[in-house]
Amino acid sequence: MKKKINIYSLVCIVCFLILLSSINSPTIEVMAELIDSDSIRVLSDSDFITFGFPGTGTVEDPYVIENFDVYSTDINTEGIYVFNTTKYFVIQNNEVTHSFYGILVQEVATGTGKVLDNRCYACKHDGLGVKESSGILISDNILENTVSATALTIDDCSDIILTNNVISGCSISGCGIYASDNLTVYRNTFKDNVYKGITAASVDNSVFYENVFESNGEWGLEFTETSENNLVYHNNFIDNCPVGIAQGRDSSGNNLWYNEALLEGNYWNDYSGSGNYSIEGTFGCCDQYPLSEPFNFEGTNETSFTYLLITLFSLSIIYSIKRKRG
Repeated sequence: MKKKINIYSLVCIVCFLILLSSINSPTIEVMAELIDSDSIRVLSDSDFITFGFPGTGTVEDPYVIENFDVYSTDINTEGIYVFNTTKYFVIQNNEVTHSFYGILVQEVATGTGKVLDNRCYACKHDGLGVKESSGILISDNILENTVSATALTIDDCSDIILTNNVISGCSISGCGIYASDNLTVYRNTFKDNVYKGITAASVDNSVFYENVFESNGEWGLEFTETSENNLVYHNNFIDNCPVGIAQGRDSSGNNLWYNEALLEGNYWNDYSGSGNYSIEGTFGCCDQYPLSEPFNFEGTNETSFTYLLITLFSLSIIYSIKRKRG
Protein backbone atom coordinates (compact mmCIF):
# COMPACT_ATOMS: atom_id res chain seq x y z
CA MET A 1 0.00 0.00 0.00
CA LYS A 2 3.01 2.31 -0.23
CA LYS A 3 2.02 5.45 -2.10
CA LYS A 4 3.79 8.07 -4.18
CA ILE A 5 4.95 10.98 -2.04
CA ASN A 6 2.94 14.17 -2.57
CA ILE A 7 1.30 17.01 -0.67
CA TYR A 8 -1.97 15.11 -0.63
CA SER A 9 -0.32 12.38 1.45
CA LEU A 10 0.89 14.96 3.93
CA VAL A 11 -2.59 16.41 4.29
CA CYS A 12 -3.96 12.91 4.83
CA ILE A 13 -1.76 12.48 7.89
CA VAL A 14 -3.10 15.63 9.48
CA CYS A 15 -6.71 14.78 8.67
CA PHE A 16 -6.20 11.38 10.25
CA LEU A 17 -4.74 12.97 13.36
CA ILE A 18 -7.76 15.26 13.60
CA LEU A 19 -9.96 12.17 13.32
CA LEU A 20 -7.99 10.61 16.17
CA SER A 21 -8.92 13.51 18.45
CA SER A 22 -12.57 12.49 18.14
CA ILE A 23 -11.92 8.81 18.94
CA ASN A 24 -13.02 7.75 22.39
CA SER A 25 -11.80 4.27 23.21
CA PRO A 26 -14.52 2.22 24.89
CA THR A 27 -14.34 1.84 28.62
CA ILE A 28 -12.75 -1.48 29.45
CA GLU A 29 -14.25 -3.45 32.30
CA VAL A 30 -11.47 -5.75 33.47
CA MET A 31 -12.98 -9.07 34.46
CA ALA A 32 -11.83 -10.90 37.58
CA GLU A 33 -11.14 -14.01 35.52
CA LEU A 34 -10.48 -14.34 31.80
CA ILE A 35 -12.19 -17.08 29.81
CA ASP A 36 -9.84 -19.91 28.75
CA SER A 37 -9.82 -20.36 25.00
CA ASP A 38 -8.00 -22.14 22.22
CA SER A 39 -7.23 -20.19 19.01
CA ILE A 40 -9.90 -17.79 17.76
CA ARG A 41 -9.96 -17.56 13.95
CA VAL A 42 -12.40 -15.20 12.25
CA LEU A 43 -12.07 -15.78 8.50
CA SER A 44 -15.28 -14.13 7.30
CA ASP A 45 -17.99 -11.76 8.54
CA SER A 46 -20.21 -14.71 9.40
CA ASP A 47 -17.62 -16.06 11.84
CA PHE A 48 -18.28 -13.13 14.18
CA ILE A 49 -21.81 -14.47 14.52
CA THR A 50 -20.72 -18.11 14.70
CA PHE A 51 -18.46 -17.36 17.66
CA GLY A 52 -21.27 -15.42 19.31
CA PHE A 53 -19.28 -12.22 19.87
CA PRO A 54 -21.42 -9.32 21.11
CA GLY A 55 -22.17 -6.49 18.68
CA THR A 56 -23.71 -6.09 15.25
CA GLY A 57 -20.61 -5.10 13.27
CA THR A 58 -21.53 -1.44 12.78
CA VAL A 59 -19.31 1.52 13.64
CA GLU A 60 -21.61 2.32 16.58
CA ASP A 61 -21.86 -1.32 17.73
CA PRO A 62 -18.77 -3.27 16.63
CA TYR A 63 -18.23 -6.95 17.28
CA VAL A 64 -16.14 -7.29 20.44
CA ILE A 65 -13.58 -10.04 21.04
CA GLU A 66 -12.65 -9.58 24.67
CA ASN A 67 -11.70 -11.13 28.01
CA PHE A 68 -10.14 -14.32 26.64
CA ASP A 69 -7.07 -16.12 27.92
CA VAL A 70 -5.86 -17.70 24.69
CA TYR A 71 -3.38 -20.54 24.97
CA SER A 72 -3.14 -22.30 21.63
CA THR A 73 -2.65 -26.05 21.52
CA ASP A 74 -0.80 -25.54 18.20
CA ILE A 75 2.16 -23.19 18.49
CA ASN A 76 2.16 -22.76 14.69
CA THR A 77 -1.23 -21.05 14.56
CA GLU A 78 -2.46 -17.61 15.58
CA GLY A 79 -3.96 -16.88 18.97
CA ILE A 80 -6.56 -14.43 17.61
CA TYR A 81 -6.80 -14.05 13.83
CA VAL A 82 -9.17 -11.73 11.95
CA PHE A 83 -8.90 -12.03 8.16
CA ASN A 84 -10.76 -10.66 5.14
CA THR A 85 -13.69 -9.10 7.02
CA THR A 86 -15.75 -5.97 6.32
CA LYS A 87 -17.50 -5.50 9.67
CA TYR A 88 -16.33 -3.24 12.49
CA PHE A 89 -14.65 -5.06 15.37
CA VAL A 90 -12.63 -4.49 18.54
CA ILE A 91 -10.08 -6.93 20.00
CA GLN A 92 -9.58 -5.92 23.62
CA ASN A 93 -8.52 -7.06 27.06
CA ASN A 94 -7.21 -10.47 26.01
CA GLU A 95 -4.11 -12.36 27.07
CA VAL A 96 -2.40 -14.49 24.43
CA THR A 97 0.53 -16.88 24.90
CA HIS A 98 2.11 -19.86 23.15
CA SER A 99 1.03 -18.93 19.61
CA PHE A 100 2.73 -18.20 16.30
CA TYR A 101 1.23 -14.71 16.16
CA GLY A 102 -0.46 -13.59 19.35
CA ILE A 103 -2.93 -11.41 17.43
CA LEU A 104 -3.01 -11.01 13.64
CA VAL A 105 -5.27 -8.65 11.68
CA GLN A 106 -5.02 -9.06 7.90
CA GLU A 107 -6.83 -7.72 4.82
CA VAL A 108 -9.75 -6.18 6.70
CA ALA A 109 -11.86 -3.31 5.38
CA THR A 110 -10.44 0.19 5.87
CA GLY A 111 -10.98 1.69 9.31
CA THR A 112 -12.91 -1.26 10.74
CA GLY A 113 -10.52 -2.55 13.41
CA LYS A 114 -9.22 -1.59 16.85
CA VAL A 115 -6.75 -3.59 18.93
CA LEU A 116 -6.82 -2.33 22.52
CA ASP A 117 -5.51 -3.30 25.96
CA ASN A 118 -4.23 -6.78 25.14
CA ARG A 119 -1.19 -8.61 26.48
CA CYS A 120 0.78 -10.92 24.20
CA TYR A 121 3.91 -12.66 25.40
CA ALA A 122 6.13 -15.67 24.77
CA CYS A 123 4.78 -16.04 21.23
CA LYS A 124 6.81 -18.02 18.70
CA HIS A 125 6.70 -15.29 16.03
CA ASP A 126 5.10 -11.85 16.54
CA GLY A 127 3.04 -10.75 19.49
CA LEU A 128 0.87 -8.59 17.23
CA GLY A 129 0.71 -8.20 13.46
CA VAL A 130 -1.31 -5.94 11.14
CA LYS A 131 -0.98 -6.66 7.43
CA GLU A 132 -2.50 -5.27 4.22
CA SER A 133 -4.94 -3.07 6.13
CA SER A 134 -5.63 0.63 6.63
CA GLY A 135 -7.05 2.84 9.37
CA ILE A 136 -6.41 0.45 12.28
CA LEU A 137 -5.99 1.76 15.83
CA ILE A 138 -3.43 -0.13 17.98
CA SER A 139 -3.46 1.19 21.52
CA ASP A 140 -2.50 0.30 25.11
CA ASN A 141 -1.17 -3.20 24.39
CA ILE A 142 1.69 -4.93 26.19
CA LEU A 143 3.89 -7.03 23.91
CA GLU A 144 6.89 -8.81 25.38
CA ASN A 145 9.29 -11.74 25.20
CA THR A 146 8.59 -12.94 21.67
CA VAL A 147 10.76 -15.94 20.87
CA SER A 148 12.09 -15.50 17.31
CA ALA A 149 10.76 -12.31 15.70
CA THR A 150 9.61 -8.76 16.41
CA ALA A 151 6.89 -8.12 18.96
CA LEU A 152 4.90 -5.98 16.50
CA THR A 153 4.82 -6.11 12.70
CA ILE A 154 3.06 -3.58 10.45
CA ASP A 155 3.33 -4.67 6.82
CA ASP A 156 1.86 -3.12 3.66
CA CYS A 157 -0.44 -0.80 5.61
CA SER A 158 -1.46 2.85 5.70
CA ASP A 159 -3.06 5.27 8.16
CA ILE A 160 -2.23 3.16 11.22
CA ILE A 161 -2.27 4.79 14.66
CA LEU A 162 0.13 3.19 17.14
CA THR A 163 -0.09 4.71 20.61
CA ASN A 164 0.47 3.94 24.30
CA ASN A 165 1.87 0.46 23.70
CA VAL A 166 4.74 -1.09 25.68
CA ILE A 167 7.03 -3.35 23.65
CA SER A 168 9.91 -4.99 25.48
CA GLY A 169 12.20 -7.94 25.97
CA CYS A 170 12.09 -9.30 22.41
CA SER A 171 14.77 -11.58 21.02
CA ILE A 172 14.97 -9.60 17.75
CA SER A 173 13.52 -6.06 17.50
CA GLY A 174 10.57 -4.44 19.20
CA CYS A 175 8.72 -3.29 16.07
CA GLY A 176 9.15 -3.89 12.34
CA ILE A 177 7.33 -1.60 9.88
CA TYR A 178 7.51 -2.45 6.18
CA ALA A 179 6.19 -0.91 2.93
CA SER A 180 3.73 1.34 4.77
CA ASP A 181 2.85 5.03 4.88
CA ASN A 182 0.88 7.72 6.71
CA LEU A 183 1.53 6.19 10.13
CA THR A 184 1.21 8.00 13.46
CA VAL A 185 3.49 6.48 16.09
CA TYR A 186 3.37 8.28 19.43
CA ARG A 187 3.66 7.72 23.17
CA ASN A 188 4.91 4.14 22.92
CA THR A 189 7.75 2.55 24.87
CA PHE A 190 10.31 0.34 23.11
CA LYS A 191 12.63 -1.09 25.74
CA ASP A 192 15.16 -3.88 26.34
CA ASN A 193 14.88 -5.45 22.88
CA VAL A 194 17.92 -7.36 21.61
CA TYR A 195 18.25 -5.34 18.39
CA LYS A 196 16.26 -2.25 17.39
CA GLY A 197 13.37 -0.48 19.04
CA ILE A 198 11.81 0.15 15.61
CA THR A 199 13.15 -0.80 12.21
CA ALA A 200 11.25 1.00 9.42
CA ALA A 201 11.86 -0.22 5.86
CA SER A 202 10.22 1.59 2.92
CA VAL A 203 8.11 3.71 5.25
CA ASP A 204 6.97 7.15 4.04
CA ASN A 205 5.04 10.21 5.24
CA SER A 206 4.86 9.14 8.87
CA VAL A 207 5.28 10.86 12.23
CA PHE A 208 7.18 9.43 15.22
CA TYR A 209 6.88 11.54 18.35
CA GLU A 210 6.74 11.34 22.15
CA ASN A 211 8.05 7.77 22.20
CA VAL A 212 10.61 6.28 24.58
CA PHE A 213 13.43 4.19 23.09
CA GLU A 214 15.44 2.73 25.94
CA SER A 215 18.13 0.07 26.37
CA ASN A 216 17.71 -1.55 22.96
CA GLY A 217 20.81 -3.42 21.79
CA GLU A 218 21.09 -1.48 18.53
CA TRP A 219 19.40 1.70 17.30
CA GLY A 220 16.29 3.00 18.97
CA LEU A 221 14.86 3.92 15.54
CA GLU A 222 16.24 2.95 12.12
CA PHE A 223 15.07 3.97 8.63
CA THR A 224 16.10 1.72 5.75
CA GLU A 225 15.24 1.05 2.09
CA THR A 226 14.44 4.57 0.90
CA SER A 227 12.11 5.52 3.73
CA GLU A 228 11.24 9.18 3.04
CA ASN A 229 9.32 12.20 4.33
CA ASN A 230 9.21 11.01 7.93
CA LEU A 231 9.24 13.34 10.93
CA VAL A 232 10.92 12.37 14.22
CA TYR A 233 10.78 14.68 17.24
CA HIS A 234 10.08 14.91 21.00
CA ASN A 235 11.24 11.32 21.51
CA ASN A 236 13.50 10.20 24.35
CA PHE A 237 16.47 8.03 23.30
CA ILE A 238 18.16 6.51 26.35
CA ASP A 239 21.05 4.01 26.43
CA ASN A 240 20.46 2.43 23.02
CA CYS A 241 23.43 0.99 21.06
CA PRO A 242 26.92 0.39 22.39
CA VAL A 243 28.66 3.46 23.77
CA GLY A 244 30.01 5.69 21.00
CA ILE A 245 27.41 4.80 18.37
CA ALA A 246 24.51 7.16 17.64
CA GLN A 247 21.14 5.94 18.91
CA GLY A 248 19.34 6.52 15.58
CA ARG A 249 20.15 5.42 12.03
CA ASP A 250 18.96 6.72 8.65
CA SER A 251 20.03 5.16 5.34
CA SER A 252 17.72 7.39 3.27
CA GLY A 253 18.46 10.98 4.22
CA ASN A 254 15.08 12.43 3.26
CA ASN A 255 13.69 12.49 6.79
CA LEU A 256 13.70 15.15 9.50
CA TRP A 257 14.92 14.21 12.99
CA TYR A 258 13.62 17.48 14.42
CA ASN A 259 10.59 19.75 14.15
CA GLU A 260 11.53 22.75 12.02
CA ALA A 261 8.51 24.77 13.12
CA LEU A 262 9.16 24.26 16.83
CA LEU A 263 12.98 24.28 16.49
CA GLU A 264 13.00 21.23 18.74
CA GLY A 265 14.26 17.71 18.19
CA ASN A 266 14.72 14.69 20.43
CA TYR A 267 16.44 13.92 23.72
CA TRP A 268 19.60 11.80 23.42
CA ASN A 269 21.17 10.91 26.72
CA ASP A 270 24.62 10.63 25.07
CA TYR A 271 24.41 14.13 23.56
CA SER A 272 27.54 16.16 24.31
CA GLY A 273 25.57 19.33 25.03
CA SER A 274 26.67 21.42 22.05
CA GLY A 275 26.00 21.46 18.31
CA ASN A 276 23.99 18.90 16.32
CA TYR A 277 23.43 15.27 17.22
CA SER A 278 24.70 13.09 14.36
CA ILE A 279 22.56 10.22 13.11
CA GLU A 280 24.22 7.00 11.91
CA GLY A 281 24.14 6.40 8.15
CA THR A 282 25.81 7.54 4.96
CA PHE A 283 23.73 10.67 4.37
CA GLY A 284 24.96 12.79 7.26
CA CYS A 285 21.57 13.20 8.91
CA CYS A 286 21.43 14.96 12.23
CA ASP A 287 19.13 16.31 14.89
CA GLN A 288 19.73 20.05 14.61
CA TYR A 289 17.86 20.86 17.81
CA PRO A 290 18.61 18.10 20.35
CA LEU A 291 16.89 18.56 23.70
CA SER A 292 19.00 19.09 26.80
CA GLU A 293 16.69 17.01 29.00
CA PRO A 294 14.06 14.29 28.48
CA PHE A 295 10.88 15.51 26.86
CA ASN A 296 8.05 15.72 29.39
CA PHE A 297 4.94 14.16 27.85
CA GLU A 298 2.65 15.38 30.62
CA GLY A 299 0.37 18.25 29.74
CA THR A 300 0.93 18.18 25.99
CA ASN A 301 -2.10 18.31 23.75
CA GLU A 302 -1.10 16.18 20.79
CA THR A 303 -4.43 16.49 19.00
CA SER A 304 -4.91 20.25 19.27
CA PHE A 305 -5.48 22.07 16.01
CA THR A 306 -2.36 24.21 16.52
CA TYR A 307 -0.25 21.12 17.12
CA LEU A 308 -1.54 19.54 13.93
CA LEU A 309 -0.77 22.64 11.90
CA ILE A 310 2.80 22.59 13.21
CA THR A 311 3.12 18.95 12.16
CA LEU A 312 1.77 19.69 8.66
CA PHE A 313 4.15 22.62 8.27
CA SER A 314 7.13 20.46 9.24
CA LEU A 315 6.15 17.69 6.82
CA SER A 316 5.82 20.28 4.04
CA ILE A 317 9.40 21.34 4.73
CA ILE A 318 10.59 17.75 4.24
CA TYR A 319 8.75 17.63 0.93
CA SER A 320 10.39 20.88 -0.19
CA ILE A 321 13.83 19.62 0.77
CA LYS A 322 13.28 16.44 -1.24
CA ARG A 323 12.20 18.40 -4.33
CA LYS A 324 15.31 20.59 -4.17
CA ARG A 325 17.55 17.53 -3.87
CA GLY A 326 15.75 15.93 -6.79
